[in-house]
Amino acid sequence: QHIAMVEALDRHLGQLLAAVDLNETYVFVIGDNGSPNGTISAPWPMGHGKRTPYEGGVRVPFIVAGPGVTAGAECRSLIHVTDVFATILDLVGQPLSSTIAEDSVSFAGQLAQPYSPGGRDHLYIRQAPFPGATGYIPEFRAIRSLRFKLIQFSNPSREELYDLSVDPNETQDLLVLLPGTATTAIRDQLAAAFPSFP
Repeated sequence: QHIAMVEALDRHLGQLLAAVDLNETYVFVIGDNGSPNGTISAPWPMGHGKRTPYEGGVRVPFIVAGPGVTAGAECRSLIHVTDVFATILDLVGQPLSSTIAEDSVSFAGQLAQPYSPGGRDHLYIRQAPFPGATGYIPEFRAIRSLRFKLIQFSNPSREELYDLSVDPNETQDLLVLLPGTATTAIRDQLAAAFPSFP
């Protein structure tokens, strides 16, 4: 069912893009929180889907088409869904208010030049139980740079560290495989970049 849904979405998206004047209109299509665990498939390992801090659970497709967008290119910059707010305002020439989407960073520059550096050094992910949630909701937070990702779980408390440049599927925890001062320094640098909240 999941594959059929994705195929139908792909077909309808193609029809939409064919019907829209992309010289005048921007189209943003973004996935929702990774793949459900029952549908997870290669390259993601089982257990690395939705409601997990792993790339299969938080990394989603994001497609943009429109005026000035480089067709067929792939951008590797760090982009968060909140960045859509700042980007749209940037594209229409409006300033970003400090009281609205203050964690939003424009990626308008990457639309025409997808290989240029993005505006983010880190992406931050957090999951905690929320009102109305049903079933077990694991609590975690994670922070990643272009290369490394630190995950901190609670209950029980533990940490994992991955080098996404050589291990994009997060199967080799550096804290276990390569303990030592170099690994600890990477862990500490990422941990220091975690945002703090009042």
